Amino acid sequence: MPIPESHMKAPHWSYSRLSSFLNCSLQWSFHYYYRLEPEHKSLNLIFGGAFHSAATWIAVSKKERRSFTAAEAEDFFSECFLKECRSSENITFGDCDENGCDTMGRSMVACLLENWPEDEIVIDASVPFRVMLTDYRGIPVSDKPCIGEFDLLIRLPDGTTAIVDWKTAARKWPADKASKDFQATCYLYAGWREKRMNPEETLFRYDVITKTAKPSVTRYPTMRKHDHFQRMLRIVGAVENAIRAEAFLPNPASFFCSDCVYAA
Repeated sequence: MPIPESHMKAPHWSYSRLSSFLNCSLQWSFHYYYRLEPEHKSLNLIFGGAFHSAATWIAVSKKERRSFTAAEAEDFFSECFLKECRSSENITFGDCDENGCDTMGRSMVACLLENWPEDEIVIDASVPFRVMLTDYRGIPVSDKPCIGEFDLLIRLPDGTTAIVDWKTAARKWPADKASKDFQATCYLYAGWREKRMNPEETLFRYDVITKTAKPSVTRYPTMRKHDHFQRMLRIVGAVENAIRAEAFLPNPASFFCSDCVYAA
C-alpha cells in the first residue's frame, strides 16, 4: 500500500528530503522552498521508480504464493517504465536511450528474481509509515512527522525481522557505505517508533542491483542503536535551523550534480 495522499500533501520530512538537503541544500531550496519548476525530468527517478514497482510486484506475488514467470516480471517493468517515459516531457537520457534503458531494466529484474533467497519469508511489501520525531525524553524536535515506505519486510531463516530497501546503482557499494548511510537510521527509527521493532534485533538491508551489462545483486546488512537515532534527530533540528535562516549552499561535489534538474 503506497503512502496515503494526505500524508504526502501535509508538511513532512522524509529520508529523501533530508538526504537532498544534506547533499545540496541549494538544490533542495529550489525544489521545496522556492518551488521552482525543474528544467527536465530525471531519468534516474523514472528508471528507479519502474524498477521498484517491478520488485514490489515480485514480492507481493511471492507473499500471495502466486506463480509467475521471469518474462511476466520483466514485462511489468517495461510497462511501468515505458508508460512513464512516454507521458513525461524533457527527459535527459544521456548515454542510454529509452530502448537501451528498458533492456537494462529487464535484465536487472531478471537478476533480482534469479537471486531472490527462497528461504526468506515475505511479510509485506510497500509498507508506509508516519512517525513524529521525538528524542529520548519524548520532546519533539520538529512539528513535522517523518513519512516513508519500507520496500520490503521479511523474516530471515533465523527468525530475525529485516527491512529491505532496493537500490539501483552504477556499481557495487563500498564495504562500509551501509554502516554510514542515513536511510537505515531513519527507517529503523520509524520501525522502532511505529512498528515496535526492537532496533537491537531488527536488521536493515540494502539489496543493490547494478546497472551494468551483466547485473548483479549484492546485499549489505546493517543495524543501528539508539545513539544513531539521537544523532539523526540533532541533524533534523540543525536542518530546520538552516532553513529558517535561508542558509542554502551549493555542493559542487554532490552526486546530484550530474543530473541536476536545476543546473542552470
